[in-house]
Amino acid sequence: MPLTPTVAIVGRPNVGKSTLFNRLLGRRHAIVHDLPGITRDRITDTVELAEDRPIQIVDTGGLVPGDDPLGLNQQVFLAVEESDLLLFVVDGKQGLVSADEEVWSHFRRFNKPTVLVVNKADTNEAKNRFAEFYSLGIDRQLLISAEHGAGIGDLREALALALPEIPDIPVPPDAPAIAIVGRPNVGKSSLLNKISGLNRALVSPVAGTTRDPVDTLITRGDKSYLLIDTAGIRRRSQVSGAPEELAVMMARRQIERCQVAVLVIDAAAGVTSSDLAIAGSIWELGRAAVVAINKWDLLDEERREKLELSFERLDELLASPGRVNVSALSGRGIDKLWGPIDKALAAYHLKLGTGQLNRLFEDFIRKVAPPALGGAPWRLYYSTQVSTAPPTFMLFANRALPRNHHYRRYLENRLRESLDLPGVPVPVMILLSALLVLPGCRREPKRPAAKGTTALMDQAAKAPAYKPPADGRLTRRQIGMYLEVQRREREIRKKNPSTVDLLVAQNLGYNPKEYAWVRDRVQDAEMLQTTQALSRQVAAARQAILARLRQQRETAKSADERAEIDKQIRELETPSGADKADPVREANAALLAEARHGQY
Repeated sequence: MPLTPTVAIVGRPNVGKSTLFNRLLGRRHAIVHDLPGITRDRITDTVELAEDRPIQIVDTGGLVPGDDPLGLNQQVFLAVEESDLLLFVVDGKQGLVSADEEVWSHFRRFNKPTVLVVNKADTNEAKNRFAEFYSLGIDRQLLISAEHGAGIGDLREALALALPEIPDIPVPPDAPAIAIVGRPNVGKSSLLNKISGLNRALVSPVAGTTRDPVDTLITRGDKSYLLIDTAGIRRRSQVSGAPEELAVMMARRQIERCQVAVLVIDAAAGVTSSDLAIAGSIWELGRAAVVAINKWDLLDEERREKLELSFERLDELLASPGRVNVSALSGRGIDKLWGPIDKALAAYHLKLGTGQLNRLFEDFIRKVAPPALGGAPWRLYYSTQVSTAPPTFMLFANRALPRNHHYRRYLENRLRESLDLPGVPVPVMILLSALLVLPGCRREPKRPAAKGTTALMDQAAKAPAYKPPADGRLTRRQIGMYLEVQRREREIRKKNPSTVDLLVAQNLGYNPKEYAWVRDRVQDAEMLQTTQALSRQVAAARQAILARLRQQRETAKSADERAEIDKQIRELETPSGADKADPVREANAALLAEARHGQY
């Protein structure tokens, strides 16, 4: 999966940067200035340039060269350093001014690809002075109106051309990627150094991305791990006072590449809003999480109690992740990190058989009845696992459940608890279908008993005993009996809703006890047919994805890109476990299908 490129909108104050930011997003944002020149509310966001082509854009404060007592310019330079491309915005109505030239002289030193955006195209002055800005030496130059939207389409096209896809760095198959993330100055660099020193198995650095992060391959016992972007961890440890959204932006690239993110929390500061924002990114990107509480040894009893209170929000957000109290300075607790990391990795790649999964959901539904939606009960038909990393499940039901519905959360939480998946997202997709209901979800309406029904049922109970065949196979006669009883029951029920199929079978001259056994076998066969049909749908979707990946591999330009595609193909060619073949159920299902298609 390609990494998400980052675009920073930069320039001097009051040239329309925030207006352009909102225009690219397609919606307005409330801009809150907690610090002069710093956009604190949603300073970063994601924009779709095209289908499956997201970019992250950053709205920066205006750069004012000279004294910087509040550190505002430092935040702008930090955003520039972390970005893949700059949108340098100028005021076309004012023309080229000395402040623009001075600001550009600072940005030029970063040697970043840049698009010059001349704003206020709705004025004649901007159109007449457009050519003045070529003296800055920026090749790509566009005239737009951020306020009215003129030229935004051309800007999007320029961004798509100027931002090549950043390929993911292939990870050795036996070395899962671990990211150490957190706010600046919480001890990430010290923790990294202590981990590397304790393992004493430092291998040569692995190549990085456009900002040249260095990945560190370490070995612990017979297991290898890839600590990603270790150069970035050390570099960012020198940054202080980064706004919340910039802290998230710095962590996002690492989180995208990892399988498990180790979120480092400063025990002295407790769980802050920035910590929660980074945790939200981990969860949103579908990565497993482990929490390391650093500087734990510096807290007294009272401060530890305060930390525990603030940790509750983080624990809920990351679904009770593995937690280790450490001291990066002394090395205390560092070795204990690997237990939760290994457990999170195993849970992240969990594969579950379809039969086991359906039995779990039947049990959940049996314990807590589904809610009524739109006047009808919610019914689950079938469930299957569609992917791993993280384990993702698809449910087929009679109607969808809203994203934050309490019953959906109940199913996800019970599944996580039953499978022991702490700190691992469990995406559950619900598709509409019209199939047979799982037994635990069946809620037949109660009908009033007709006069004499009890006596008739007692008479049916006295019918001769029926000894089913040892192999459990149905005969064509029994299938015909079942279909005849069902057809006759539907006719009678129009006049008498309290009709019971066992009585219908008895009235037609069949043994009701034999019919009851046949009915159970038929319903079992119907469930198998449903399972097979849905399995074919999943298999067809998997084959379509494999075909597309093989086409992409043929056009891949680099060995790294082909290796990543090969990895995805191998994962798809090894689907999650399935139920074992059952010849008896399959034979009964085939016989039922023949009867319903009129073949006998």
